[in-house]
Parts: sequence; structure tokens; C-alpha cells
Amino acid sequence: EGRFEARHWHCDVLIAGAGPSGLMAALTAGRAGLRVLLADEGTEAGGSLLSRHRTIGGETGEAWAAIAVTELATMENVRHIQNATVWGYREHNLLMINERQPDRSDLIGRSWRVRAEKVIIATGAIERTLVFANNERPGVMLASAVQTYINRFAVSPGQRIVVFTNNNSAYEAAADMVTAGVDIIAIIDSRKTVDDAERAQVQGIEVLANAQVEKAHGYKRVTGVSVVTSEGETRQIKCDLLAMSGGWSPTTHLYSQSRGTLQFDKTQACFVPDQPAQRVVCVGAATGHFSTQDALRDGAVAAGGKDAPETGKELTYSIEPLWHVDNTSKGGKGFVDIQNDVTTSDIHLAIREGFGAVEHVKRYTTGGMAMVTSLRFSHPAQKTTERSQKRGWTNMDFSTMVCSWANRAGAITIG
Repeated sequence: EGRFEARHWHCDVLIAGAGPSGLMAALTAGRAGLRVLLADEGTEAGGSLLSRHRTIGGETGEAWAAIAVTELATMENVRHIQNATVWGYREHNLLMINERQPDRSDLIGRSWRVRAEKVIIATGAIERTLVFANNERPGVMLASAVQTYINRFAVSPGQRIVVFTNNNSAYEAAADMVTAGVDIIAIIDSRKTVDDAERAQVQGIEVLANAQVEKAHGYKRVTGVSVVTSEGETRQIKCDLLAMSGGWSPTTHLYSQSRGTLQFDKTQACFVPDQPAQRVVCVGAATGHFSTQDALRDGAVAAGGKDAPETGKELTYSIEPLWHVDNTSKGGKGFVDIQNDVTTSDIHLAIREGFGAVEHVKRYTTGGMAMVTSLRFSHPAQKTTERSQKRGWTNMDFSTMVCSWANRAGAITIG
């Protein structure tokens, strides 16, 4: 029993996302006396602070988030709702929010129609997969997912873990796994070099630089991986979990709905917000600033302030793109879109069949049509047609085309 309710709301600032940047923006705007609506799709505020070890202003990240939420609750000019997804961005800063667990027992859900003077998008970023043979096997997970299981839920998905990455964010996740007592067999890093600061986080663990996981083994669960080393040799490593990280993509779906444009950041290998079409600003990881310190500073500045608490030392994000392992098609399927079963072979076939428009490739392969895969599909797909192009099947720039479409898709995201 129960009913749905529709509510109309006006505010000075609407903040989408209650991670570090969103909470900092809400605190700054609330202290300034502005009418604020803070909406977050999670069950509790904190975002990445709930899954990572961070220090903010002398407090742990989780404790800082709890203190911030308590302060916001005392402000009469601030409305804070959890389990609330900001899903639509219309003209003249009209936004739609679906609140799934309202504060009244007689309500099943509440639909908000909010007119905001300014919108701050603090929706974070999505970790990308890596494309190699059998990358859909049970026991192949994102490194950040493993980190969340361990830090937030005190659950270890595996006991003998191999980490495969093309960026340094996985080293922090690996360090958390070691702290939890999990055995990390090796870290496979496709980058040419790994600096001392990154190695220092995982002392005593074998790090194979300029190497790639060629194939995951096992049927009902992962039993091991084949690794191509920098010398070109193939090495077999037994494990029960493979944690992978293909880099991070800012969650720009809501921003794209506002008709804001995107640009490709070659240094960070992802699309970032460019020119807004309405009174909206992206902050933190949603704009490609992946450190907690930058997220806090972005949130404060976006809300009209400048002061943000200091955080502990973090690695500067570094990535060397690896869009797919070259021999993915040998000995197993390499999935670009795991939810819709789109493989590298499917993309090659679409190119051979002459589908030159990205809309046609999308419909031919169904890549990116699933609920959570638009960003995870787009970037790994960038280089999968290189072999096709070398064989003369097409001369179009498929990588740019796929990325441009997938980041306009506006799919629902999680995480």
C-alpha cells in the first residue's frame, strides 16, 4: 500500500551527488545562507569516502562525511535527500529527481521537479574495464569494486588476487587488499614504467611493468591468468580473483543532458566537461579531478567559497591507455560491453559490413544500450578497430565516433 507524490521545489543551488565535492559544496552554500537541495542516489552520503581510506581535516574520510551530514541537518535552508537519483536535466535548469524512500511512511516514492538558480554536478567517475580474452568470467572484477567490498562491507571476494591495470589508482586498492590480509600474487601494469611512489604502496608484491593479461582461465570461476611479460614471454599465474582497472571516466550523463559539450583529455584518457549551456558546473571526479583534495576545493569554489580542509597525501593520477589486448580474439572472447555481450569481434564485423555511422554501429552491436555500460563501452572500444582499419575495411575514425556517441548516450549509471 501507499502512493506516489509529486513535489515542486525552487532553490538557489541544486547539488547532484553527496561525495566529498558535493558535501563540500553543500556546506559552503549552506553556511552562506543559500537555499540548497542536496540529492544523492546512495543509501548514505560520502561517495568514494565510504570505500577508500582518506584523511580530511584530521578526521577519517568516513568520519568527516558523517560530521558534514550532521551539520547540514542543522541548517534550515538545506534539504538533504538520499536514495534520490537526479535523472533528468531540462531547459532553464529544471531537473527531475526520483526519491525512492521518502521520509513519510505512506509514500512509496516521490518525484521532484526542481527549478534551480545554479546546478552543481558532483556525480563522480566510473572505473572502466579492460578488454582481454575471457574478461567476463566470474571472478574478474573492477579494482574499485574489490576495494569497496573490503573497506565498506568487510568482505573479501577472493584470497589469491592478481591486479591488472593501466593506471596507478589500482595501487591504492591493492594496498587496501593487503591491509585486509588478502594475498596479492602480482600486479600486472601495462604502463612502460612504474615509479617508486607507486611501488612503495605495495612493498613486497611483485610488480610486472609493461606487461598484459592475455587471457583469464577457468569456467565457473577464475583459476588463473596468462600474462605476456615485457620480454614477450607468456607466464601462467594461478589466482581466484582478477581485479582490473582500465582508468576512470567522469560521469557526465547529467551534464550532457543539459546540452553542455565535452572534450577529450588525452592526458587522462577520458572525456571531460567543456562548455556549459546552462548555469551548471561539474566538480571533483565529474570534471576529471580525481584527487580528494581537488574534489573538496572544486566543491568549495563552485558554491562561492575558497577554503577547503586539507587531506592526506595521494598519488597524482597517471594512466597510459590500454584499450584492448592485441590478441583478444585468440582463445576466448574479449567483451567490450559485458552487459550486452558485445565483443571486439562484433565491432570488427560491424566495420567490415560497412556501418559508417555510429548510430548504425550501435544498433548493429547493441553496444552501450545496456543500463550501466555506455561509458564502460565507449573508451575500451576506441582502439578495437585498429586491426580492421589496417586491413583496409574502413578508413573512418571509429574511435572518435564511438566515444562521441557513447558520452552523449545519457545512460543510467551506478557507482
